[in-house]
Amino acid sequence: MQTPTNGDTAIEDVTRPGCVASGDIYPEELGRQERKLIDERHAALGLTGADPHIGVALSGGGIRSATFSLGIFQSLARSGLLKNVDFLSTVSGGGYFGGFVGKLFVTGGETATPTQSLQQAREALTDTNSAPIRWLRENGRYIAPTGAGDYYSAAAIYIRNWAAIQYVLGITLLTIFLFMTAMRAWVWQFDQLHFLKGHIGTATLPHFWGSAWLLLPTFIAAFTIVPLGAAYWLTQSRQGKGLRAVRGRWFHLNYPLLALIFVVACSALGFAAAPAAWMYWVPHKDVAKALFGYVYIGAILTAIIYGLSLIRGGSDSAAVARNRLSRWLGAMLLLFSITLVFTLVDSFGQTVYAVVVSKGGGGTVALTGLMTGLLVLLVRQFASYLSADQTTKSKGIRIPTQIIGFIAGIVMALIVATFWAAIAHAILWQGQVPPGDPGKQILDHYMPPPAS
Repeated sequence: MQTPTNGDTAIEDVTRPGCVASGDIYPEELGRQERKLIDERHAALGLTGADPHIGVALSGGGIRSATFSLGIFQSLARSGLLKNVDFLSTVSGGGYFGGFVGKLFVTGGETATPTQSLQQAREALTDTNSAPIRWLRENGRYIAPTGAGDYYSAAAIYIRNWAAIQYVLGITLLTIFLFMTAMRAWVWQFDQLHFLKGHIGTATLPHFWGSAWLLLPTFIAAFTIVPLGAAYWLTQSRQGKGLRAVRGRWFHLNYPLLALIFVVACSALGFAAAPAAWMYWVPHKDVAKALFGYVYIGAILTAIIYGLSLIRGGSDSAAVARNRLSRWLGAMLLLFSITLVFTLVDSFGQTVYAVVVSKGGGGTVALTGLMTGLLVLLVRQFASYLSADQTTKSKGIRIPTQIIGFIAGIVMALIVATFWAAIAHAILWQGQVPPGDPGKQILDHYMPPPAS
């Protein structure tokens, strides 16, 4: 067999006559010494020079690989072929057995001849009750070599680590939720916000008790994300040379901007149309006026953001503006996602607290029953997708295990965060029932009392 040298000096692989190897990969002197030892071993065992050089590779796989390797070498020993093995390459579980079988050959020390070493290894392997085999079996449980005591220690370590992680997470989450609940309590002191407090507190009941912080992601979406998206739309007219564009250094006919001006004018007209009798056909109730006002303010913010994105844009101001707006929009989407997750967890936490302390009684039992029923439903729905039984009816869809694990991790994180949010609300309300007993409203909605 010949091996390409790619310009390197090729040397004869003295471990196998006729083979060529790179000196960088297999040093010549190492090969010569190895060949000498193999020749001495073959001569001592009565093997001729024509016998091939045999190597055995033992793969990894933990205790299963070690057990399989033991069986292979026991068979070689019984059939008298163990002496033909010149090389042994191992990894992982195969290495566990490789170290064992290597020890069998050197038990007699340096004074032992190759024949004596082979005889010792063959006797130990062929006798399934030999002391080395018994030792190998007794110590094969390398994860828990001393038995049940190691399992108890491992369980204690896992519990300790879990408790330490929960302590760190709990202190962090509790601090965040306590700070935010304290901020909310401080804000609600102002008389001007009493009407807002009442609307937010009852808007989502009796389905769940929504957090007052729902205003935060709503505000971010309405007054940053939407204007940023609209401002990005305004840059589209500057991508190419429109047929009707006025080609100049400072002016381009911007049709999206003209459309925005038209929308602003219509919104301003609609907002001011309420007292005008001749415009009776324009919606003028409070909701419509609020919508007109939002469109008007949002359009002004869009124009301001668009102008800021063009500052110092150079000759390619449209491309620079699109790049800036994309970065700003990404940052706002991240902030929106964080505040939305916090708001949902805070809502779940105060809902759980309200149900537990509800005057209707049985809040804890009802909540436990509801969560248990939900978990059973989820398990029944998704268990079939985890089945490895190919004889069952083929599923319409197959969910990868990684996705299921990711979803399970998210659910567990939400449960932990909800628990600490509920603790924060318990501290805020001092264990008392919140005004209006929202927990009773929720329980009555999902589990109405029997009609008398």
